[in-house]
Amino acid sequence: MNKYQILLPGGELLEDVLAYLNMAGIPVKFKSRCYRATVPNLPLEFVVVRASSIPDLISNPVFPNITGGITGSDILIEAGIINTPTIPISLLVPDYIPSQMFLGVRPNLINKSLNGLTIATKYPSIAKQYLLSSKTQANIFYIPGKDEAMLYLSQKVAGIIGIKKSGNTQTANNIVVRNTIFTCSLNWIKRQNLDQKSSAAVTKFEALIRI
Repeated sequence: MNKYQILLPGGELLEDVLAYLNMAGIPVKFKSRCYRATVPNLPLEFVVVRASSIPDLISNPVFPNITGGITGSDILIEAGIINTPTIPISLLVPDYIPSQMFLGVRPNLINKSLNGLTIATKYPSIAKQYLLSSKTQANIFYIPGKDEAMLYLSQKVAGIIGIKKSGNTQTANNIVVRNTIFTCSLNWIKRQNLDQKSSAAVTKFEALIRI
């Protein structure tokens, strides 16, 4: 039986996604250090990849067996992808705490102008739109990860635009939240123009995850 592939996000999102899938009756379990898993009675296999790679992988014809994936709304918004179905994770995982996109700054800048200073971020598109909407003339420095560390490297870096959940990393690096930009969700994105067989498999999966 052919296996159609569903991409799952690695990192912090994976635990929440797996909890939801298991509560939805899809018992996905990965062996240690293995990034692929199958489940009984579904022609699907699940593959863990970097969350930010999911939109590009789904649309790339090099990977024809990929039928869809679950990733964060922050990834999709940054990629310019909107109107994708939100997974109602809180229905089955009542203690789920969503992440938040936020602007965090040095404590001495909490109420001061950021004009002329620099914001470090791995979300340059979101940062640009936010700074424009708030009429802030700050520079954007793209960094693919560990953006909090940039504040140690230069006083010209005023803060970050990034994602927080517990807030422990920001607290440990003496960054305070100046503004919450939006609350993130887990979203489902699928490949366009699926054939009949893969479309049937995806439709069954969507019903199970309440899309």
